[in-house]
Amino acid sequence: MRRYNEPIQVPAGSVANGPKQFRWRNRSFEVTQILRHWWEATPWWQQPEARALRGEEASLFSGESLESEIWLVTARPQGRGVPDGMYEVVLQASRREWLLRAVVD
Repeated sequence: MRRYNEPIQVPAGSVANGPKQFRWRNRSFEVTQILRHWWEATPWWQQPEARALRGEEASLFSGESLESEIWLVTARPQGRGVPDGMYEVVLQASRREWLLRAVVD
């Protein structure tokens, strides 16, 4: 497994039952199967209280979600004769930001 934690673009409306496609490093990927779906709590050292103790900007009462939603998917690069790969795609709820967390070898 190779870890990336890099931003990706997921089209709006592509998320109801998991992402249907995403764009990473200027390549479009079509999700062919969702293998697993789960939620993870934000690690304690990244939570607002811990950030505030370190003097970082953090809103202690923002009401933001401290969970990320993760999908393990198979996806195919569009327009290429390459076989499907396996990817961990993450929606960080507090920032509404999408990341490609890992590529599974």
